[in-house]
Amino acid sequence: MELLIETAATVKFTADEFFKKVEAANFGNSSRNDDNFQHVEAAGFTLENKNLAHSEFQFSKLSDITFTDVDFSGADFHFAQLKNVTFNRCNLERAELDFAQMSNVTFDGCILKSGSFNFTSGDVTFNTSSLARAEFHNTTAALTMNSCLNSNIELNYCLKLQLTADNCTFYSAEFHDSTLVGVISNSVLTDAEFNGADGTEMVFEKCRMRGISTQGAVNINGGSSDDEDDDDFDFDL
Repeated sequence: MELLIETAATVKFTADEFFKKVEAANFGNSSRNDDNFQHVEAAGFTLENKNLAHSEFQFSKLSDITFTDVDFSGADFHFAQLKNVTFNRCNLERAELDFAQMSNVTFDGCILKSGSFNFTSGDVTFNTSSLARAEFHNTTAALTMNSCLNSNIELNYCLKLQLTADNCTFYSAEFHDSTLVGVISNSVLTDAEFNGADGTEMVFEKCRMRGISTQGAVNINGGSSDDEDDDDFDFDL
């Protein structure tokens, strides 16, 4: 199936123009479509304490921006290009970032429950964030996760899942048919599913791996990686 990608030109916004559009969206004047940031190109500012829930950022280009305490729940970032963007304590529950290109993007203390990052690329860091039930199908992005809650996260069908995770929970996570590359350390993977996965290039250090499913998997160890009892682990989760 051929993927059709929209190619309309972006519209450059100054910081002031972007702020005015954000204020209009906060005011709720939907008749003027003020929550539509599609194809917007903006850079070099900080935005705090705003409500951009369900806003549309498809094909936008955002760079050198810090968002703090912004509500992006249900927002749509399909095909967006994000470079040097930081999200601090933002709500991105059910946000859609499918096909987004992300370079040096960081999520600090964010809620990303049920968000979708399918077919994303680039490099992304998640610190002390909740990614429960988030989807990363077919992603090629390099993912770094520190002290994250990843219960029921789905990282399926990735040809090369580059993942560095420390002090995270992966309860009932799915890694189906993915090739895993990187290190998962000091983390809990109880009841995780690795069916069809290849863990040849993945290192598990001091992880709890009880009750995992490895049907058709290659080089996935089904026990705790250092053979200690669960109660002996010193996690800060």
